Amino acid sequence: LLTTDTLIPDYERRMASIGLEWNPWRFIALRGGAMKNLSESDIPYEVTVGLGLNVWLMRADLAAAVSPETATYDGTDYPVAVHAAVGLMIDF
Repeated sequence: LLTTDTLIPDYERRMASIGLEWNPWRFIALRGGAMKNLSESDIPYEVTVGLGLNVWLMRADLAAAVSPETATYDGTDYPVAVHAAVGLMIDF
């Protein structure tokens, strides 16, 4: 749990996270977990999910994180935080 600096003034990151990965077949990885920035009390925890595909020398990863806590904007509730990531790797 290291505190890291960011490009945003007066904002720190100190992440705690936990997760699991299940490989039902050799070429698929299913992931789930949770994470929380311990340095910022106003930022809620986030639930994470991911999918990994391994095909010969290539690996593709899809990941998403969403906070169960919501905020209201124009009468509609939205999650406080949403993140998504895509990765494509080639092994050689």
